[in-house]
Amino acid sequence: MTMDQKTNFKIKTSEKAAQLYLKNERFKIQQLAEELETEPGKIFESFPNRNAILDYYYESRLLLLDDITQKIEGFHKFTLSEKLSTVILTILDLFQEHREFVLETYRSRVACRSNDRTGFNTGIKERVSEIFKSDSRISTFSGMVFQSLFISLFTLHFHAIVRVWMNDKSDSMGTTMALVEKWTSLVQEIFYSAVIDKGFDLAKFIFNSSGFSDWVQSENKNYQTGENKTV
Repeated sequence: MTMDQKTNFKIKTSEKAAQLYLKNERFKIQQLAEELETEPGKIFESFPNRNAILDYYYESRLLLLDDITQKIEGFHKFTLSEKLSTVILTILDLFQEHREFVLETYRSRVACRSNDRTGFNTGIKERVSEIFKSDSRISTFSGMVFQSLFISLFTLHFHAIVRVWMNDKSDSMGTTMALVEKWTSLVQEIFYSAVIDKGFDLAKFIFNSSGFSDWVQSENKNYQTGENKTV
């Protein structure tokens, strides 16, 4: 994905705003314009106010994520675990570039807005949903029963991982990486497992071959015709 000049400008603006925020939460657009060596009017062409700029910082991480994953050769062939871990760790790497800003604002601007229908939370769920839709290895039963629930709750899991990342003092964020690996592996086991599918097929086979299905159909027909009455 090649981002146009306007998108690149918005991303650069949000990143510069994140830096200014750490110095002064009430920074002026004029100050931001000076840092960007542009006019305030150009910034207002893209954003209505300071808060919109700061919120866009998080939304823009998803655009950068898209750009990165699209450049990974064979990404579409990755397993569910590999795709989810790539998405999570890539976002955390992007957060790392402005770690202090994320530490100060993630809770208020992202985690506390989990029910928003726009912004970062919705954007990441859309990308996870696409990962599930494009994976033919997901078992039929798990996909039908658990998929929509998992996607709707994904941001809560992600927020928990971010919290671990925020407090991770291990070398090279080893604790966070281990957590992501174990969690995504568990998710894959749940959704790739064919055990439930095979159990469902076995139950269906027994039901159809034992004569039980004929008995049920007969009883249902009798009930509908009024023949099955209690005397």
